[in-house]
Amino acid sequence: MRKRTLQFLHTTLAVTVLLLLSVGVFTFRSLSRLIEQSNAVSHTNEVLFQTEEVISTMKDAELGQRGFLLTHDSVFLATYELATQQLVHQLNTVDSLTNIRPQPIQRQRVRRLFHFARQRDAHIKQILAASLQPASPDYDLRITALVKRGKVTMDSIRILGDSLQNTEKFLLAERIHQKDRFSANTLVMLSLISLLAVMVFSGAFYFLIQEVKQRQNYERQLKKTVADLQRTNQDLEQFAYVVSHHLQEPLRKLQTFGNRLSQKHAVELKDNARFLMERMSSTAHQLQTLLADLLVYTELGHQAGTSSFKVFDLSEVFQKVIMDQETEIQELHATVEWDQQRCPIWGNMDQLELLFSHLLQNSLKFVPENRSPQISIHTFVLQGKEIPFATRSQRSVQFIKIIFTDNGIGIALEYRDKIFGLFQRLHPTDYTGTGVGLALCKRIVKHHNGYIHLADTATGTSFHIYLPISN
Repeated sequence: MRKRTLQFLHTTLAVTVLLLLSVGVFTFRSLSRLIEQSNAVSHTNEVLFQTEEVISTMKDAELGQRGFLLTHDSVFLATYELATQQLVHQLNTVDSLTNIRPQPIQRQRVRRLFHFARQRDAHIKQILAASLQPASPDYDLRITALVKRGKVTMDSIRILGDSLQNTEKFLLAERIHQKDRFSANTLVMLSLISLLAVMVFSGAFYFLIQEVKQRQNYERQLKKTVADLQRTNQDLEQFAYVVSHHLQEPLRKLQTFGNRLSQKHAVELKDNARFLMERMSSTAHQLQTLLADLLVYTELGHQAGTSSFKVFDLSEVFQKVIMDQETEIQELHATVEWDQQRCPIWGNMDQLELLFSHLLQNSLKFVPENRSPQISIHTFVLQGKEIPFATRSQRSVQFIKIIFTDNGIGIALEYRDKIFGLFQRLHPTDYTGTGVGLALCKRIVKHHNGYIHLADTATGTSFHIYLPISN
């Protein structure tokens, strides 16, 4: 479920990014196109305006000419000269504008407009020059002929200007239509992309809500299951505690009756009967040891809190455990090497004594007959981040690493998990035991928020134990 959720979220994120990129690219291209079309519309309007200015200026020049012919007043000549200067600038502006977005027919009309404008200016200059000459019999005829030729040229300019403006007006209408259509299409596309983005977001949001609800239901079921398991474990531990505690007295009576029977009636019993009595006594003793270990195991479950924890020297624990086993150590000619420097730790002293007592007993027990036990206990201080299986909250905590090694028969690594199970025995016929010792060790280490595991070694057995130094 978690993997599917992550895949869906990654896909949604990828689609969302693509949609946002598409919106950005489309918006950029649309704005660029709209700006280009707006510039085209502005350009057409400017061409129309400048063309109208050219026609108007030429009319001003013609009015200045006519006024001077009628009045011979130099004021009208000034009007003509100003119009002529403006006309040159305006014609150059029209030529530049039509060259920006060239239309072949418009460029041809502009060239013709230049030609007619120069021709009309020449006519006006001829008329003004003729008007300044002395009067002659044919004066009126010459002036009239020049004025008619100028009128024909001016009519051609008007027709050409109208054609130029009509074409620009058509281009203006077409460009405005394209701009409006593109604006409408852009709005539709942006709306569709936005709607798609909203649908993707809505789908992702709905999926996340369903996932959260499903996880909440799963967490509730998990909490209920954990509570049921804890209650079941507590009931089982309580049952095991009660059974192991209440079976002690009947078992002692069974041993007592068996011992009395063996002592008082040993002569009367046959050999096979005495053999069965010995087997019964041995089995009762094993059962008593098993019940005692089981009682200790269940009592550890009841001591899961840290109220009994305190700071003490771990080396004192080693010393006490070795002293308690001193008789057996001497009988087996065993050697025990251990670090005697001060090693403060926070924990339950009695439980750690029980832990190392079981490890020491195992090292003294599981040894070949022709070999003297050699046991070493070494301690090191390290950070939690150096422990591969430490939790994130323990990475900044200091730990004591205890390496407990012997030269015994060893344990195959394939049993590294099995040996810490309750009632697990790898050699049930060769060595005595109850199969509870290492399970007790595992529970004690776990009670201290530590770790214990079987390490690989060439000979014997090596346990690595990690215990936090402080709370």
